[in-house]
Amino acid sequence: MAFFTVDDFSQTEQAGGFWLISLKLPVNESLPEAFDIGSTFWFDNLETPLYLFQQSRSATGNQLQLLSKQAIFANPVPDRVHVHPAENTQITAKVNSAPNLMLLGSHLSIATALYLAKHRSQKEAQDKSLLTNNGQTLALLHSEESFPFVVKPALFMTSHLPPEAIGTCSLLEDWHITNRLASSQGLPGCFDGELHEFFAYWIHSIERQNSTPEKWQVIACTAFETQKKCLETSQSCDWIDFSGIHYNESAFKNV
Repeated sequence: MAFFTVDDFSQTEQAGGFWLISLKLPVNESLPEAFDIGSTFWFDNLETPLYLFQQSRSATGNQLQLLSKQAIFANPVPDRVHVHPAENTQITAKVNSAPNLMLLGSHLSIATALYLAKHRSQKEAQDKSLLTNNGQTLALLHSEESFPFVVKPALFMTSHLPPEAIGTCSLLEDWHITNRLASSQGLPGCFDGELHEFFAYWIHSIERQNSTPEKWQVIACTAFETQKKCLETSQSCDWIDFSGIHYNESAFKNV
């Protein structure tokens, strides 16, 4: 765990009661070139977790955008941020190399799924072989209550998912990532159920239509218990290579 000085701080309310926290960290000897994917951030005396959504490096500092479920009300404004890295196992390499990639995301960890989706989109733009070899990218996102974006009807069609699940994240579609949503609250346009149930529907639909499915890399950006359920769902599928991002959940509750 480490902490870094905050040069600039701002926040913008998003859909569903989420907040996008923007930070600028000044360049110094301890500042990394980039923070690990899945890193968790928080401020002094505040238990609100912040999940990395975007980051960029410049000559003057590291610009971060973090997703939070609450606004940061602190006086004075937070002047340093703590960081706990995720324990990843070559996640970026898997995103870069997998011909077929599925991203699973839930609640605040949707930020991580979006981060990886943007990285994947940029990789596809650079490496046309991912597309010419019929590589696919699919994201399934889940929320217990609401999403940090307005749910919109899908522009990109996909098979092996319930026809009533037509809601999507427009940002992912802007990046040419096909995606669908699941809701525990029965939100319109969403699959009515948990993420592992949505994942199971997709698996069973593929296996019903193909006795030898193509290989898929699956990366779960979720709480550990959800990862465990998704792993159990896919454990008998030799065509799925399942990886989960190990967040530091012990420091927080209800993340």
